[in-house]
Amino acid sequence: MPAVKCFDNDQQLRYQKARTGRYPFQIHVLFVDMSAALQFIEYTQPWRSLKERFPSYSYTVAQLEDVFDLESLDSVETTPSSELGADHTAISKQNRLEAFLAGLPSATSRADMIEILRSRLVKAFAGRKNCDSIVYGDSTTRLAERTMTETAKGRGGALPWLTADGQSPHGVKVVYPMRDLLRKEITAYMAMTNPPLTHLVVETKPGTTASASSKDTTIEELMGQYFASVEQNYPSIVANVVRTSSRLAAPSTDPAEGRLCQVCRLPLAKGINAFTFMPLPLGSIKPLGWLNDQMRLMSNGLAGHEYAFYPIVSDSVWLGGQSEYSGLNEGIPYWLNGLVPLAYGLDDDRLKGQTDDVVSYILDNQQSDGWLGPEKSADRDVWARFPLCLGLMQLVEADESRSARIIPALYKFITLMHRMLVHNIGYEQMWGRVRYPDMLITLQWLFEKHPSNDTHQILETMSLLDRHGLRWADYYNRGSYISKDLDKVRPPITADSSVFPYVHGVNAAQGMKAGAAIYRFNDDASLLDNTRNGVNWTLTYHGDPAGSIVGDERESGVAPNRGDLWTHQYLVVPNQPFAYSLDGPNPFWNTGDQINMPQGLPKFLSASFVQVGDNGLGHALLSPARVSTTLLSGTHVDLTCNTTYPFSNSLHYTFTASAPFALHLRLPAWATDYEITSTSSPNTHTASSLVPDPHTGMLSLDVLETGTVDFSFTASIRTEDRGNDTISIYHGALLYALDVGFSDTTTEDVSTSSTDNLGQNAAARIPHQAHDHRITNTKPWNIAIDPKTLEYHTTATNTADASDALPNPIWAYEAPPNSITAKGCEIEWGIEKQLPTPPPARDERRCKGDVREVVLRPYGSLKVHMAVLPVMELV
Repeated sequence: MPAVKCFDNDQQLRYQKARTGRYPFQIHVLFVDMSAALQFIEYTQPWRSLKERFPSYSYTVAQLEDVFDLESLDSVETTPSSELGADHTAISKQNRLEAFLAGLPSATSRADMIEILRSRLVKAFAGRKNCDSIVYGDSTTRLAERTMTETAKGRGGALPWLTADGQSPHGVKVVYPMRDLLRKEITAYMAMTNPPLTHLVVETKPGTTASASSKDTTIEELMGQYFASVEQNYPSIVANVVRTSSRLAAPSTDPAEGRLCQVCRLPLAKGINAFTFMPLPLGSIKPLGWLNDQMRLMSNGLAGHEYAFYPIVSDSVWLGGQSEYSGLNEGIPYWLNGLVPLAYGLDDDRLKGQTDDVVSYILDNQQSDGWLGPEKSADRDVWARFPLCLGLMQLVEADESRSARIIPALYKFITLMHRMLVHNIGYEQMWGRVRYPDMLITLQWLFEKHPSNDTHQILETMSLLDRHGLRWADYYNRGSYISKDLDKVRPPITADSSVFPYVHGVNAAQGMKAGAAIYRFNDDASLLDNTRNGVNWTLTYHGDPAGSIVGDERESGVAPNRGDLWTHQYLVVPNQPFAYSLDGPNPFWNTGDQINMPQGLPKFLSASFVQVGDNGLGHALLSPARVSTTLLSGTHVDLTCNTTYPFSNSLHYTFTASAPFALHLRLPAWATDYEITSTSSPNTHTASSLVPDPHTGMLSLDVLETGTVDFSFTASIRTEDRGNDTISIYHGALLYALDVGFSDTTTEDVSTSSTDNLGQNAAARIPHQAHDHRITNTKPWNIAIDPKTLEYHTTATNTADASDALPNPIWAYEAPPNSITAKGCEIEWGIEKQLPTPPPARDERRCKGDVREVVLRPYGSLKVHMAVLPVMELV
């Protein structure tokens, strides 16, 4: 009987009343009339018979549709808008229930919702009557059916509240007094009583033997058939199911500790925290202007041709070849992780073909147990799979048709990795244990975009990676963090030092995102401030003026003489007046590999636009691009941003959308003033009328389906103290460095040191476009300046006119339209290990000649430069 069944010995109650003058307890029987939902069942006669048989109880009748009177359900959309029209209150509760159930997609979902609504109504009734307990008459057989039904629906976590005695999430105790009796035992007993109780049993609709092949068969019916058969011959199986479920611990239902379902009020399944800025699918953003020029240079240059001649790619062990630069076997994973966004950002068929060849080979050769890669069982370490999975993830984002092969392959590998992590196998290398947030990103993407039936395995895999990984949160505290110049730490830091995992340059960059990735699944909010500390300290104590981590493989303090196309300047340091092969002692700690050349701008492009909330599109990394995407709200947006930013500070947006949406624009912190005008919004916005959101840091503008937005801001010269009376100089988004002139001597052949990884007959395979270059200065580099004399110059107009084309390539000598001049002079400044030393102390600085005008240009356009300059009083 689908109601609260409170059977007790009525004579015993009357005896207690006669003896003490009061009942020891009061039973309220609630009859829930579900005729609006189950029209084929007749309840009237059993209801009346029950009242006649037990007259001492209190009886109440409620309609199932009365559940819509509950305040917590009032805001739940339970009826399609086409059914309700403009006024939801104009429809009766019965019609609302019927329309709601009719809109559910299956018989199982309808039966499920009926039970949920009935339970909510019962709990609400118990609360209004101030009941201590709700007593259900479910047998062991019925509880076993429910256990398996809820498990099959993916709600096994709710079993402690659905099948066990104890406190419910609704604040009232639930009791199942007949939980140890089989249905057949209760039926036999009811026939033996005098008078019999069999006439009080409500039978299901006659002739409803379910067929497993019927689309109208519910999971409840299938489980009912199964246990009806099992309890006849194997009653212990039924009892074991219930006993097992009773051992489950109920998770917290405190809203402060987790979200509750608005309908059933049970805790939602554990998930992951949502992004503030949700990434758009790869390929939905295309570069324009200078950004397109630069990415085309990458495609047509060395990054786009490594697959043709560089053995670490073309002859990789991942592809059945013999080449790899280390036993970590990370060459192809690194390369794929960068080439996929380059290929799909440009929509470049040649590069797509390269990724297709590599991915097809890797998937065709996935090992039978799920392992991805060339390693034998005894040599396996999961690390190199992390960047590989990032590449595969991006490929599915860009081309959904690839999911049919890639997603099953990923899950097959993850199942194996989970098993390895459980047994602590294959997770010994430092690299994976410190860079595991890379794998968290893929796992979280699968959880959200391509969930399996076993999401628990993904969550547990994330937990295992974190549990056995190295703890960035422990390093990001004042007691552990190394803020001094690492070259001066004693004893010296080597690759064997316990702190080395945290001061390796690439690891340090990985650490900046670790806390956010971990917080998404473990909800530890302390990680957020902890990570902000880590980011700030890393850039303060180990950052260069360009915003990079100072590290030649290992962090190196902030000294300006340290640091980490067809020709590629691998090492870039803030003060680098010349670039050529060095003789003598190596001034650097170490250098890395060349396989990551496709990274950088392709990742910048794919992160340039983001989704904000359900109906917002944000421009996070300002640059010329166009985007075509559908927001979570269903609004489709096509938007183009024409700009020469960062060489001017004006952006022009044109857009068409299927509905109004919110455009979010990042206002740089250095902007001194700004203005927004729009044909899709009636007002001109300035700093006094529109302020950045305190959480996102963005300006938000509601716009209509079509229109334009012009966004401009102003900037001034800024200087940043770099210690020892030196400064770096900025205007807008650009760092400026001293122009020391430029002389490029190109060699006919690539040097032997450049071919270490190319194997035999390297010269025959190297494309003729590739050369070694010797770049020297043609102007003095040992300059001190007077910061009071800095003046900004530009030949660019502060407009976003698409016809205002920039030179291609823009990051070339004298190509940008911007410069800064200052008064300066030469000073005595030494050379050590073939690089400039830190400049002399201020009181030791003397001009060697006349004070004259010097020119500073955008840092990225100068292959040789001086970006950290000593200061003097010169005028």
